[in-house]
Amino acid sequence: RLAELPGDFRVRLSSLEAAEVRDDLVRAMARHPRVVPHLHLCLQSGSDRVLVAMNRHYTREWYLELIERFREARPDIAFSADVMVGFPGETEQDFMETMDVIERVRFDVLYSFKYSVRPMTAAASLADDVPAREKSRRLVVLQARQREITLENNMRRVGSTYDVLVDGASTRVEGQVKGRTTHNAIVNFTGERSLVGRTVRVTVTRAQQNSLTGVLSDAA
Repeated sequence: RLAELPGDFRVRLSSLEAAEVRDDLVRAMARHPRVVPHLHLCLQSGSDRVLVAMNRHYTREWYLELIERFREARPDIAFSADVMVGFPGETEQDFMETMDVIERVRFDVLYSFKYSVRPMTAAASLADDVPAREKSRRLVVLQARQREITLENNMRRVGSTYDVLVDGASTRVEGQVKGRTTHNAIVNFTGERSLVGRTVRVTVTRAQQNSLTGVLSDAA
């Protein structure tokens, strides 16, 4: 219903648990253009065994099927997620299953971190049996591959034009402003400060690791 209200605005869905997503949400994304094609869908691990240990109520196949349902609803959708490495009992095979999900989904952004014991949590009773050096190695491998995927995703956007919500002055270049595409990607482009708060059309001209550079579409 929110997406049906009058006015110029966009709706972004964020930090959803895969087990809680229902078909009506997928249909809403397909039906309402104001619901932007970006979704933060928590993953944590690509291993069913680890997901059970984490008390996550979904499987890797459920997660991948959910990704495909959203892609059918909005073919241009982009995803971000959270991933943990080194959870108690995680084997190399478990880690490779996580890497496989990353390859198949090709997230735009992945918030990744090493497991550490947190008091008063259910996991605190488990043996923290993955050596610190191995946790670090796995995180380095995962983050290196994700950086490649992020850049590849960004490069595919060069030449495309997006609706960009301008939110402030660029932190990169004097005389530029920045905003976010409907995919939640940061775009820097030459423009007046008066554009802040407005949605403008921007054509992407260059891709960087963590952002895009573009021009106003009427200047492209």
